[in-house]
Amino acid sequence: MLTFFFFDPDIKVLKAFSWKVQCPPKLYHFLWQILAGCVPITDNLRKRGINCEIGCSRCGALEETINHTLFLCHPARQIWALSQIPTIIWYIWKAGNKKIFDNVDKDPLEILHLAEKESDLWKSAQLELHNENFGSFNLEDRNRVRHFSLDNNYSGYRCFVDGSWKDTDKFSGLGWYCTSSTGETSTLGAANLRRSLSPLHAELEAFLWAMKCMIGADNQDVVFLTDCSDLVEMVSSPTE
Repeated sequence: MLTFFFFDPDIKVLKAFSWKVQCPPKLYHFLWQILAGCVPITDNLRKRGINCEIGCSRCGALEETINHTLFLCHPARQIWALSQIPTIIWYIWKAGNKKIFDNVDKDPLEILHLAEKESDLWKSAQLELHNENFGSFNLEDRNRVRHFSLDNNYSGYRCFVDGSWKDTDKFSGLGWYCTSSTGETSTLGAANLRRSLSPLHAELEAFLWAMKCMIGADNQDVVFLTDCSDLVEMVSSPTE
C-alpha cells in the first residue's frame, strides 16, 4: 500500500528574507504581512467575524483577496504595467484604502509618480550597509544630500532615528535605536506625541528627542542615521 504525503509550499525563507530587503521599514514590514497573509482585506476581515462586504470596492470583483488587491485588480494591473519599482506595491495598497475609507479613486499614473518620488527620496538619504558590523555607510548623492561615508573602524555609537506621521492620525510616532561597536547592549526608545504639522516635523522631533536621550545617557561620539533626505539636508545646510 502506498501512502502519499502532500506539503504546502514553505515560505519561512521568504518571510525571513522580507526583513533584509533594501527598502523603507514600512515596506519590508508590509511585505512580511503579505507573506503571512495578515493584510486586513475584506476576505480576512470576514474570517475574523467582522461583517463587511467581501467584494472589491475598486473594480467590483466578487471577492477581495490579498492577491487580487495587489496584483489582479484592474487598477493594480495598470500600475504594475507602468512601474519598474517594487515600492509600488505599498501605494497600490494605500490607493485601495483611499477608495474604501474616503471614496477617492486615484489615477494609476498619479500613484506611480508618488511611488517613484518616495523611492528617489529614500535612495538619496539611505545609508547603505557594507559589512556585518555596520562598519561602512555610503549616502548616494542625488542632488539632495551630500555624500557621506563612515570609517570601518569607527568606534562610537550609531543612533538610527525615524518619525511616523499620518494626516488621519491624532498622534505622531517617534523612535530611535542605538548600537555600539564596543559590545554594549543596544538601547531604543519609542513614543507618540500630538500630531506634528508635517512628516518632516515628526522626523525632526524624533531626531531632537534622540539627541536628548544620547546626552542623558552620556553617550559621546554619536552618529545619527535617518532615511529622511529633507532632514539630512536641513541639518547639513542649516542656513538654507
